Amino acid sequence: MAFSVPMDSTAADTLASPAALSWFHVDETVSYIALALAAAILVIAYFAGGRENRTKLLFSIVLASLLSALITPLLLVLAQWLGITAASWGTIATLCVALILAAAIAAHTYEIVTVTAREARPPK
Repeated sequence: MAFSVPMDSTAADTLASPAALSWFHVDETVSYIALALAAAILVIAYFAGGRENRTKLLFSIVLASLLSALITPLLLVLAQWLGITAASWGTIATLCVALILAAAIAAHTYEIVTVTAREARPPK
């Protein structure tokens, strides 16, 4: 990777351990409720227009996932360089930024694709 931060051996061991990417505590019940809500949103959106725009939705999701997967390591290196990851909240904040970025990319890609497709159709 072209972007690297010099570190001592203890920092390298810390970054390599799975505990370096810990998440804040969420009660299991809250997680189940969030999962059920996410599933409900996906089902409702599918019947509200997702069937007609299946390829556009899939394109948006795949592109956003790919871009965010490629950007997240850079965000983590940047956060480490800024010293944000020294605390556990810094890693959590960095990963939240990556999640928000993925959601924003997906939403905006879908908007671009649907608006462009709508404008390309001849008027009725």
